[in-house]
Amino acid sequence: MPPYVLLMRSRTGDMWWGTAIEAPDPGALAAFYSQLLGWPIGHQEAGTAIVAAPQGSIQGLGKVVFQQVRSSLTGLSGVLA
Repeated sequence: MPPYVLLMRSRTGDMWWGTAIEAPDPGALAAFYSQLLGWPIGHQEAGTAIVAAPQGSIQGLGKVVFQQVRSSLTGLSGVLA
């Protein structure tokens, strides 16, 4: 059995599984996805916002977390232009 399977077995049902997206402005991105998906913003604080699926709407996908990160590409603006 591959080692990663053993690591995954150590997780329990009460642990959160979901998608985390890094963004310079997590609140703005969460607001965008909230409107796009029709899902409410379940929690928001400095540097973090969570968009939560309405209960029972999608099996296995309950939350998307947006976390603040400073762009690592700021010094490359001339390269990307």
